[in-house]
Amino acid sequence: MCGINGFYQFKNRFNKNKIENIISEMNKKIIHRGPDA
Repeated sequence: MCGINGFYQFKNRFNKNKIENIISEMNKKIIHRGPDA
């Protein structure tokens, strides 16, 4: 099953490293969905 995640920032609250960490954590949450996730 496909999985989509995303991140949108209205104000510059987070630096690049924090954003990469947030997205990485979201990806870890849907890894069980398989290679199309």
